[in-house]
Amino acid sequence: MVKKRKISSAVKILVSILIIGLIGCFLLCMPFSNNNGKWLSFVDSLFTSISAVCVTGLNVVDTTLNFSLFGQIVLLFLIQIGGLGFITINSLLFLILGKKITFEKRLTIKETFNQESVQGMVKLVKKILIFVFTAEFVGTICLLPSFVNIYGFGEGLFKSIFMSISSFCNAGFDILGNKVSVFQSLSSFSNNYFILVPLMILTVLGGIGFVVIFELPKIFKKEKISLHSKITFIFSFILIFGCAVIFAILEWNNPLTIGNFSTGNKIINSLFLSISPRTVGFSAVNTQNLTSGSIALTIALMFIGGGSASTAGGIKVTTLFLIILIIFRKTKQDGDIFFNKQKISFKTVKKAIKIFNLYVFFAVVSSIVICCLEGVTFDKSIFEVVSALSTVGLSFGITSMVSVVSKFILMALMIIGRVGIITISIAILNNEEENTEIKIDYKEAKFLVG
Repeated sequence: MVKKRKISSAVKILVSILIIGLIGCFLLCMPFSNNNGKWLSFVDSLFTSISAVCVTGLNVVDTTLNFSLFGQIVLLFLIQIGGLGFITINSLLFLILGKKITFEKRLTIKETFNQESVQGMVKLVKKILIFVFTAEFVGTICLLPSFVNIYGFGEGLFKSIFMSISSFCNAGFDILGNKVSVFQSLSSFSNNYFILVPLMILTVLGGIGFVVIFELPKIFKKEKISLHSKITFIFSFILIFGCAVIFAILEWNNPLTIGNFSTGNKIINSLFLSISPRTVGFSAVNTQNLTSGSIALTIALMFIGGGSASTAGGIKVTTLFLIILIIFRKTKQDGDIFFNKQKISFKTVKKAIKIFNLYVFFAVVSSIVICCLEGVTFDKSIFEVVSALSTVGLSFGITSMVSVVSKFILMALMIIGRVGIITISIAILNNEEENTEIKIDYKEAKFLVG
């Protein structure tokens, strides 16, 4: 009798993303989803759908000008599903219907949110759902006065809901464009604190990680929090405010970005420049007008991303922290690292190194390929590639103009960034634990490096 092989949780998540992406593609290409009443090409509708469900925000068509209200609602659902994750949505339906969540589903939830144990997964899902919908509702209320004042109640309400969900899910899609300025993102609102500040707060809440957020109340109670939450919180704080200062220095006198703004406006926009690249991808100033230093810093922030088990992409701040520890601290003979009187296992260290290496490999190879295919400079190519792989959505203006092959490369990168780096790579690395291997000692080779 042939033993039936179980499909891994990672494969299930990948397949679910592809199925949702194809359903979204089918709906978005329909004439009633488009303002011109015509069919949208398969590649463009698939690209938009994958970008939405992978909460990236890279666009080949302007969301406001191209899509009808129905098309925008489809996008909104794709973003919400992508932000929460199909498994969380699936668990929500099970909870509503009163069905039991199986052990297999709990295992998938564990891998989705990068947890160590399957215990408490249902409770975790409930907490996440309550927090997400509460944050998005409060965000909508905060944005409502500004958008209603500009667009009227009906349109203002929908834009508030859309922007709140897109921000919290770190999707980067917006519906604020106009016929004069295509792909303008938030450039028309760069002086509106009542829009920029709520969007920044929503972005940080969505990108810092659910586990960290749920541990924050312990700080006020003067209780001990986990090393993971402590590192994520401290590093995020340093990245947000430290990089905001650097952006302010680099762009303070740049008339094409924030040079002509008031002092207060320069500070707010510097913060926005610091927060946005770490995965939401909104732009209040034209990215192409940034100084060379700011562009390099933006790529670095996109590369890093947000916190683990969040709606953010990138290698994650905890991975960066471990890479820094590996470089500057001595590892023990067994590969473990000690920090803050706690041991970080070799398994975790190895995982961080592999994620970092895989990320660099995909970014560099893809950038070279797109350079060759499109004839663009490497800086533009690497910017677009890192934006896709980190599910950010910031663009140097070439995504809408690249060939079909390059679009499929960017789509693959968005899927890898949302499913691969977060779920598949973790699942593959953990597979080593499932297979009991016989340990064999080999003769040590003399191998020169450096």
